[in-house]
Amino acid sequence: MQPNLSRPRAPLCLHDLARLALPLFCVGALAVAACSSKEDDGECVPYDQSDCPEQEEGVCTTYDDGCGGFLKCGQCHHLPDPDDCTQPLTTCPTNACGTWSDGCGGTLECGGCSAPKTCSGTTQGYCGCARKTCAQLGVCGNDIDDGCGGKLRCSCDAPNTCGADGQCACVKLTCAELGHPNGEAYDGCGGFMQCSGSGSATENVRILAGNLTSSGSLTTSAGASVQINETWDAGHGLRVLQGLKPEVALLQEFKTLFYEYDRTGYWTNSDAALRDFVQTAFGDRYFAYRENRTGRNMGKPNGIVSYYPIKEAGEIPSALSNIQDRQHVWARIDIPGSRDLWVVSVHLYNGGGASDRDTEAKDLVQKLKALDIPSTDFLVIGGDFNTNSRGEKAYDTLGQLIYVENESSSDSVNNWPTDQSGNGDTNKNRDKSYDAVLVNTLLKNYQTRVVIGSASSLKRNGLVFDSRRFTPLSAVSPIQKNDMDAMQHMAVIKDFDIPR
Repeated sequence: MQPNLSRPRAPLCLHDLARLALPLFCVGALAVAACSSKEDDGECVPYDQSDCPEQEEGVCTTYDDGCGGFLKCGQCHHLPDPDDCTQPLTTCPTNACGTWSDGCGGTLECGGCSAPKTCSGTTQGYCGCARKTCAQLGVCGNDIDDGCGGKLRCSCDAPNTCGADGQCACVKLTCAELGHPNGEAYDGCGGFMQCSGSGSATENVRILAGNLTSSGSLTTSAGASVQINETWDAGHGLRVLQGLKPEVALLQEFKTLFYEYDRTGYWTNSDAALRDFVQTAFGDRYFAYRENRTGRNMGKPNGIVSYYPIKEAGEIPSALSNIQDRQHVWARIDIPGSRDLWVVSVHLYNGGGASDRDTEAKDLVQKLKALDIPSTDFLVIGGDFNTNSRGEKAYDTLGQLIYVENESSSDSVNNWPTDQSGNGDTNKNRDKSYDAVLVNTLLKNYQTRVVIGSASSLKRNGLVFDSRRFTPLSAVSPIQKNDMDAMQHMAVIKDFDIPR
């Protein structure tokens, strides 16, 4: 659009917004503010750069400034000033196509575009290519042509798997594949079936809590070096998830920055990147919920990943006004048997001391009570509590919710997970108790010994996993011995045999 120099503009007031007719234009606060300061003397206040609508990359658009002049929006360094024809445009702008005005009454022929790019218009157009999306292509798989010379990685929504034909589908498991269990069994596709075999009458559920992020200079698959803080997917935390194989994971600072950047060059923390990560770390059938935060500086989001269907999920803000980078996340999970599993992924504040953590715990208890969790259902609260010891008041406060009357969380002191040598501390130096998995009495009744291959000295109270101390490491492949060197927390797991 060329500027309309014939329409002078009186000061814009709020009642004018409804009849404003500038194409693609959004009125900024500066123009609206002119009502109070310039209306009496009739002075016209033109639109400025703050009023520009968002432009496509490489595109410049000229608009009427509302006062008889013009306003250029976008990448306009290549355009001459229409009020000054001493220097007309003599060469076509980068990526230009079609017929262009030289700004002084003449024209330039900028030609067409090389495939797969096309021209956006015959007059002052730009060469571009609209990349196809996975949804538009309707296929799944890796290295899919996007129609513009690039490649797409198209994943399937849980619990679907990408087939050899490039289509998403879910193949139900059979009772035989599950070992002929006795009772209700999960079919791997979001549903349940009744089995009447001679196998187990219980469902083994492993619950993991972990803040296993890595930071530092990481190398992309193309060999480039990039500095990233607090990401799950540099390899270390991802391998821990692959090796420990939890059915339910309560994750903190759940960012997949490196995973997405390595594949796309962007930092959007998209749902597609999250799905890509979950499929790699857990498997195609796993569901995920992460609090809604985007961008490279997205804060420290909490998340939940589950092999079983997530029936509903939500977020609970911290009680502390200075905590803006995370919220507690909860989910109601449909597991085999008559009871649902409610889980809460928490990340308490590390900067204010035990009193602040107790304040958060008290508020969390009240807000979880408002969810009306049935007393007949299972409840887990786990994650990064940032507690220096198991004696902090926050544990007793949470115990008001998850333990039966007359039983405090101190009663669970003999139920704290430990590593194979008996150390229950979970920070990098193994001298502070940062992380925990707390369960209600109903679920604790079904807690069982952790079993990981041929590993010995594993107990019913759960496991603090430290890759530097766990033996034999071959039982948790592909975890590497020094993976925990890259993070500040250990993983905590508990196993349960739940009646079908």
